This record gives sequence, structure tokens and C-alpha cells, in this order.
Amino acid sequence: MPTILEITDELLHLLERLEASEGLDEETTRLVDAYLLDVEQALEDKVDRYVALMRELELRAQARRKEAERLLARARRDERQLAFLRERLIAALRRLGRMKLETRRYRVAVYQSGQPPVALRVPVEALPDELVRIRREPDLKAIRQALEEGRIGADIAVLGEPKWTVRIT
Repeated sequence: MPTILEITDELLHLLERLEASEGLDEETTRLVDAYLLDVEQALEDKVDRYVALMRELELRAQARRKEAERLLARARRDERQLAFLRERLIAALRRLGRMKLETRRYRVAVYQSGQPPVALRVPVEALPDELVRIRREPDLKAIRQALEEGRIGADIAVLGEPKWTVRIT
């Protein structure tokens, strides 16, 4: 079975031959009509199968995304439980004054690590500039509008080709 691209190429080649011919007799017309009917049916069959595959992948992706969300929720619950158990273990060992402990399978050490966390008592807007990190990023919507209005030139930015898409119903 020919591919979609091969079918498209055949149709374009046929159109070129028809445009190049001076006149069409009845036999040529009959042959062309039969060919087009055959190619058109092949194209429809190929596109139907192609879209069925696309739909299968779309449904599979949705199912996998839903399963990933379910697993992520479970992982977050496990992490909350782990943090709770870790805090309880630290509290218990500190209360007992046992900063190190060796069990049959594990060595456990309780210690302070890193620098103490910073807790802000004012909103970020109230901080002086030297204590704030400012991140610059392009405002693509504003750049697009400026390009369309002619306020900036191609030396700054250009509009690309709109993306092609397909609607399947």
C-alpha cells in the first residue's frame, strides 16, 4: 500500500501531466478518472488508518498522563509520610540525647546541616533592590504586537510561520 506522501506525489504528477497535455480524448479521460478513483480511495483508507493511529496515541497519552498524576499523588503522600517519620525520629533521638545509633541494618546520625533557613517577615516588594533578584525574560506577546505595529524591526525579532495543525472530528 502506498504511503500518504507517495499518493500525494502521484496525484501531483498526474495533475502536471494533465496540464501539460494539449487535449484529452475519451480514453485518456476514462483512464484518468479510474486512476483518480483508485488513488483517492487509497488515500482515504491510508488517512483513516493514520488518524486511527493518532487517536490511539492520543488516548494512550491521556491514560498514561492520568496514571502519572495518580502515581505522583501517591509519591507526594509517601514523601509527606517520610518527612513526618523523619521528624519523629529526630525528635525522639534528640530527646534521648542519642545523636548516633547503630542498628542491625542501619547507622543513624542526627545532626544539623547547611545554613539556617531565612524566614521573611515583610513582603518581597518591601525589600531593598540589593536583596531582590530580578529575572529578565522576553515578553513575546508585546514583541509580536510591536512587530505587527512596526515599532521594532527585523534586527530585533521576526515573526515565524504559524504552526499547521489538523482538526479531527
